[in-house]
Amino acid sequence: IVSDLIREHDNLKMLEGIRYYNNENDILRRRIYRFDGSAVTEDTERVNKRIPNNWHKLLVDQKT
Repeated sequence: IVSDLIREHDNLKMLEGIRYYNNENDILRRRIYRFDGSAVTEDTERVNKRIPNNWHKLLVDQKT
């Protein structure tokens, strides 16, 4: 029974929490796109500066 529970365990949310704790937010992976007529292409010339804030770590540390 224990081996079945371990095999079925989904740890995606746990890994996402670890990423946010280490300030590796999803906003850093966001891409900017533009429309060229009917085609959508990634805009590599546009500035895509993001300043992530590590509130998750602060809240977790306060809770612990």
